[in-house]
Amino acid sequence: MKRLSEYRAKSHKSFDVKDKKLIDLLRINSRAPISELAKKLSLNRDTINYRMKRLENAGIITKYYAEIDRSVFGYSVCHVFMLLNETNRRKQEKLLRELIKHPNTESVIEYNDKWDIKWTLVVRHVEELDAILMKLSTKYTGVIIEKDTLLIVRWSRAALEEANGTTILDEKDISILKSLAINARASAVQIGQEIQLSPDAVIKRIRILCKNKIIRRFTINLDAKAMDLQWYTVVIQMRHFDEKHQATLIEYVTNHQNVVRCYKTIGTYDIILRVVINDISEFHKTFKELKTMFSAIIRNYDTYVGYTERYITPFPRIIWSKEELKEKKNDSREKRIVKRNV
Repeated sequence: MKRLSEYRAKSHKSFDVKDKKLIDLLRINSRAPISELAKKLSLNRDTINYRMKRLENAGIITKYYAEIDRSVFGYSVCHVFMLLNETNRRKQEKLLRELIKHPNTESVIEYNDKWDIKWTLVVRHVEELDAILMKLSTKYTGVIIEKDTLLIVRWSRAALEEANGTTILDEKDISILKSLAINARASAVQIGQEIQLSPDAVIKRIRILCKNKIIRRFTINLDAKAMDLQWYTVVIQMRHFDEKHQATLIEYVTNHQNVVRCYKTIGTYDIILRVVINDISEFHKTFKELKTMFSAIIRNYDTYVGYTERYITPFPRIIWSKEELKEKKNDSREKRIVKRNV
């Protein structure tokens, strides 16, 4: 994925080359020690701390977080686009609050276009997704006018660690993941104090979580709006899409500075792109290039203007709450077995 730091931040005159390089380094590894960042940028540690704080205060860096593989826990990711009735703003806000508080929610994004919001959530199976959407549709009849659901297919890992889509983690591991999802720069000392583990034990567990790809990477969330950039969601329906086309698209996305995210999906559309640009003319140029390159296989497409991210978490509550409950049940079972054997 390309970097938002490659674009100019028009509204921040103090946003310089060093800031862009710092953002780039944090995007690659937001848990990198201050000393390492200082060495790579030829700056002292106090300056690095100051620049990071300034980027946070300007609203450019909104979050340091661990990107966690939800599929390890048996969950798939879905994007649900919704068109809302504009005649009842109070019920709209009530719906948004409910989506944000929903345990399965990963993100809630508002648009200024065909769709009003995009709700990203995790589910174990399509029956669970259907039950969640049916409950919402029933509760908000007349508010949700139309919706479109896309199931995300990841390219990065084709298979799960185990056939049943689960992995063995204990309560301490879940607590560490929760802490790093909130703040990837939390120290081993801080995390250890919260979960009654030594710093060395925390470090060891984080290394194992990274090695097993449960933590994919440590990165940052950037606010394009705070950098005076515009962003669009582009959805594409293909005539046909084979392995050769997929490889070409992956190469295109990887090397194109304007495309910051790409998902393969199952549903009405086959591909979702997130495009970040300086202005509408740059978007026109980027999209013309994309259409020209894939003209033989693009059947249909649509573009949606992004407005704001209302909520985002890399570790939805439904995942860690269920894992914690499972751990407690196992503990109780073990205690009962011990009592019987005494």
